Amino acid sequence: MRPTVGFVSLGCPKNLVDTERMMDLLSKDGAILTGEQNTADIVVINTCGFLDPAKKESMDTIGEFISLKKKKRVKGVVVTGCMTERYLGLMRETYPEVDAFLQTREFSQIVTVVQNISAGETEVLKKRSLLQGEEQLKGHSEITDFVTRAPGRRSFAYVKIAEGCNRVCSFCIIPKLRGKLHSRTVAGVVDEVKQLVAHGTKEVIFIAQDLTSYGRDVGTSLLDLLKEVEKVEGLEWFRLMYNYPRFFTDELISFLKTSTKFCGYLDIPFQHISDPVLEKMKRPESSAEIKTLISKLRTALPNISLRTTVMVGFPGETQEDFEALLEFVKDTNFNHLGAFTYYREEGTPSFDLEGQLSDEVKQKRYHKLM
Repeated sequence: MRPTVGFVSLGCPKNLVDTERMMDLLSKDGAILTGEQNTADIVVINTCGFLDPAKKESMDTIGEFISLKKKKRVKGVVVTGCMTERYLGLMRETYPEVDAFLQTREFSQIVTVVQNISAGETEVLKKRSLLQGEEQLKGHSEITDFVTRAPGRRSFAYVKIAEGCNRVCSFCIIPKLRGKLHSRTVAGVVDEVKQLVAHGTKEVIFIAQDLTSYGRDVGTSLLDLLKEVEKVEGLEWFRLMYNYPRFFTDELISFLKTSTKFCGYLDIPFQHISDPVLEKMKRPESSAEIKTLISKLRTALPNISLRTTVMVGFPGETQEDFEALLEFVKDTNFNHLGAFTYYREEGTPSFDLEGQLSDEVKQKRYHKLM
C-alpha cells in the first residue's frame, strides 16, 4: 500500500524549494502527497534554525506531530533542515520518537527513509542516525544542477540557483549550516525555468543565500544567467531575492534596465546604515556605497519596487546609530521593509561582542522603526 506523506515547510522560500524537491522524489516513487498533514501516514518537517523564534516554531511543530504519533494518528515523523544541521545530537536526545533526521545534504535520501518507515523498519533508521551523529557529514548542502520540477500549473515558482554563502557576517549562522557558496550551472537553472514555463508558470523568483555572488565559484555570474533566462520563450517575469549590495554591478543594472522580463522587484537586505554598526556586522559595504547603489537603481529603474531588511539592537548600536537608521528608512522610502531585532546566536562572532543591548531597548527600537 502506498503511504500518504504530508509536509510542513518552515522558514524561508529556500526551504520551500528543498521541500518541493523532496516531494517530487517521493511522488516519482509512488507515494501519495497530501496537504492534510494531521492524517498523513508520514509527516516530514523541514525546519528553520536561523533565529530564536524560528527555532521555537520548529520545536513546537515537532512536538505537535510527536503527540499525533503517540495517539497513532500518524505513523512516522521525519525531521529535516537547518535544525538537524545545527543541533543533530541534541535533537536526537530531545525527540527520540522521531523516526529519522535528515541533514541539509541528505534530502535525496527521503525516499529510502519513507520506504523504511512504511515497512516498519525504523530500527534501521535509528542506527543510521546514531552513526551519522558520530561522523557528522561534511560538505555542501545538497543542490542539484539539473532538477525535475513536478507537473502542476502554478503562476509563479521559486528557483534556487545556489546554496551556501561565502559571507562572514558576524551575526549569521547560515554559512555554518549550509556551507560555502556552491552555484548551479547556467544550463541547469535555465532547464528548470523551461520546465516550469512548460507547466504554465509565468514568473520565476530566483533565490539563494547570496544571489549576486552566484557563479563566482564556477567562473560565471548572475548577469550571465539572466541573459540566458531572457531568451526563454513563454516566461513573462522574473524577480530577484536576497541580493547583496557588493556585487550589484553597473552592468547588471544596465541589463535590468533593458530587460523585457525583469518585473522591477528587488530584495536587497542592507541590514543597517551606520558605518560603525556595519563594520561590527562585518558587512563590506559602507553607508555611502549603499546610498550610491540605491541612487543608481532608482535613476536607471524609476519604477523599481525595492525591498530591504534591517536589524535593530546589534551589540554596540548607539542611539545615534539607531537615529541614522531611522533617517535612512524615512529618506529612502522603501516599497517594502522587514525588520528584526538582534538575537545572540551561539557560534557567531557577534555572540561575544561587548555592548549587548537589553530586550527592552531592542523591542522599543524595533517598534519605533516599524
